[in-house]
Amino acid sequence: MVKTNRKGLNMLRQGKSRGAPEDNKIYGVRWDDFWFTMQGVINDIAPFMIDNHVKLKYTSIIEDLPERFDNKDWLNVFNQKFSDLSERTGYEWLKDAVASKLIKKITRGVYEKYLQIIDENNVDDF
Repeated sequence: MVKTNRKGLNMLRQGKSRGAPEDNKIYGVRWDDFWFTMQGVINDIAPFMIDNHVKLKYTSIIEDLPERFDNKDWLNVFNQKFSDLSERTGYEWLKDAVASKLIKKITRGVYEKYLQIIDENNVDDF
């Protein structure tokens, strides 16, 4: 069992045992005072493993961008928010945001918002 970046949500994977066939699925479970309740199967664990500090760093940029944007849009917002950091750092953050699946690369230099940012205010909406 592993904690996630979403409050109250854990990930569970069954290990190998003699009496049951091995199941490679990862399940989302919540603790309800005394029991775990199954929330569903998690297909991609990457969005649930992002550190909160990293998520907040990207959130401040992503929330000010349109649904589809390019490198220049990203750098403009990045420079407005973090004027003390270099352009190269902006490109590195863009690359990290793609790797963490917060945004999706459409073509060269064109990106699209992919995953919604989940915080304590909207965690129950999912």
